[in-house]
Amino acid sequence: MDMATTQLEPLLGTPAAGEDPGAEGAGTTFRRIVVPLDGSRLAAAALAPAAEIAAHTGAPVLVVHAIAPVSVPDVDPQTALSLGETDGRVLLERAVGQLRDARVRADELLVLPAKGEAPDPAQAVLTALRRTRDADLVVMTTHGRVGVRRAVVGSVADGVIRHGHVPVLLVPAAALDGRSVRLAPEDTAELPATILVCLDGSALADAALGPAAALASAIGAGMTLVRVIPQEYLLLAPGYGTPATQRAAEVALSERADALTDKYPHLPFVRTAALVAESHAVAHAILGHAAESGARVIALATHARAGVRRLVLGSLTAALVKAARVPVLVVPPAGGGGARARPDDARY
Repeated sequence: MDMATTQLEPLLGTPAAGEDPGAEGAGTTFRRIVVPLDGSRLAAAALAPAAEIAAHTGAPVLVVHAIAPVSVPDVDPQTALSLGETDGRVLLERAVGQLRDARVRADELLVLPAKGEAPDPAQAVLTALRRTRDADLVVMTTHGRVGVRRAVVGSVADGVIRHGHVPVLLVPAAALDGRSVRLAPEDTAELPATILVCLDGSALADAALGPAAALASAIGAGMTLVRVIPQEYLLLAPGYGTPATQRAAEVALSERADALTDKYPHLPFVRTAALVAESHAVAHAILGHAAESGARVIALATHARAGVRRLVLGSLTAALVKAARVPVLVVPPAGGGGARARPDDARY
């Protein structure tokens, strides 16, 4: 197993000992962050953004690993599994040490596969969510370059999104570009970062607003609410021209922005943008606006019951995760009923 590690530096703005990171009207914040690791450098890259969020919220980080048998010639299955457990424990101890060096509270969880079954990293995350009960954010990486059907759908992220019922911050490989992902600007003199939230006028899409605001609060970012109106929709709405439809969308976005400002008065700004694009270019329009506005995160909601196969905005999440060069916060609808996990498959 590749025991890849990531160096974590103490973060700018890390609360001093005893300081309340949620003070001064920080509003809703995250209580515990789960990060799944598999021994690869890509998975370990999720530690940096998780540590950054934890540093600003005071939330502890739980690193999780699904034990896998080590492939060694002429070794019986039980010994191979025992060796895999040893490797996993070393991996998690290193990650916990790095997080604590960065002044972040951290713990570890090893999850055994069910007897006769292959290791299931998604089940490991669900076990962590079930056991902690207060975990409300998962941070993990994904191979955006191979497309979501192979990297997310039917894989760890899809399982977590469908059954975990908590927001998942997906860090595409393209967002790394040989460096650690940082959600807020390193230079405190820079303008505040922004989180771009994709909306479509539905209550389901609005589910992304709360978690996005919590993340914005954590890193001192503003928010940009964006709705892209497909040009084809204009043709199906007699009497509606582009200006009128855009204006209606702008009014709806402004109402949501006002509500966010009232609930989170500490946010540096809440901006809105109503755009028009062809249906096949909606993701392109969002990514373009994200680049222009300097967005550090793109957030949107999805149907948890069907994972990213059936999305609030069609295949938008798939397209964004595949092409984005910033993390994507995927939010399932609230009230999913909690994570499903076996009762006795974890080791602390």
